[in-house]
Amino acid sequence: ALTSAPADTDEFLISDAGTIKRIDASLVGTNNFVILGTLTTNNSAIGNLTFDNIFSSDFDMYRIMGFAAPSNASEALQFQFRTGSSGSNATKDSAYNHIHFGARIDSSDGTGSDIAGDNNAATAKMSTHGVQSDSSADHTSFDMILSDPNTNLVSRSNWHGTISYQNPSSGRFFAGIFGGSTSDNPNATGITFSYSANNIQYGRITIYGVKHA
Repeated sequence: ALTSAPADTDEFLISDAGTIKRIDASLVGTNNFVILGTLTTNNSAIGNLTFDNIFSSDFDMYRIMGFAAPSNASEALQFQFRTGSSGSNATKDSAYNHIHFGARIDSSDGTGSDIAGDNNAATAKMSTHGVQSDSSADHTSFDMILSDPNTNLVSRSNWHGTISYQNPSSGRFFAGIFGGSTSDNPNATGITFSYSANNIQYGRITIYGVKHA
């Protein structure tokens, strides 16, 4: 029996009205997402979760999902692109434009809207406010689509996604959408996630490549 998923070029035998035919595994099912990498930290404070050499011409669209909890409260989750190749990777620290729109609720059931953003910033913030730090209980959860960070087809990279978290100073729970773009050509080969000042205490982030049609 197979102990792992079949490769796209592996073949199945099928019966087509009594005629035996071979078909590539890539044509069976509808899984168009390829796991490219996962990083995890479990109650071990680290400065960032960094994926190097993960973006390439093999994919133009990526899906990134995960969660992260800071080592201390009041820090916003953010990311930066990484450039270069193995042994010479560097962090891109300019030309990020980002916006967040969401809703909030407090402990008295009071609600409201929340809008914030930056132009030509050093990082791409995903949450507007800081995130509550409460051991492993409070964290930021997100799901993001990233277009062409390696700039294979276009000269800018865009992203959009959903996010939820709790703010420590207000006690409010936030949920919303975020998006952004670079104002220059990132030509990114990787990406790094961090909180704006403190470490990541808990977290798991996975990057998927979206197959070409």
